[in-house]
Amino acid sequence: MGVLYLLSRRWRLRYEVEAYREQLRHSPPGAARVLARVLAGKYCLRITEDDAYRLLTECK
Repeated sequence: MGVLYLLSRRWRLRYEVEAYREQLRHSPPGAARVLARVLAGKYCLRITEDDAYRLLTECK
């Protein structure tokens, strides 16, 4: 998993979204925008803040 995380943007996105969704479950209301900004700005994911927000708030 470690190698995939480092080499694959798709895998990195998958695992970071999963982790941020869990963090969002334990965050105060309105935290999704802040977490989306952080997710979009880190990890070399090449996604916008709006994309990150959608990923964090969409129902599975």
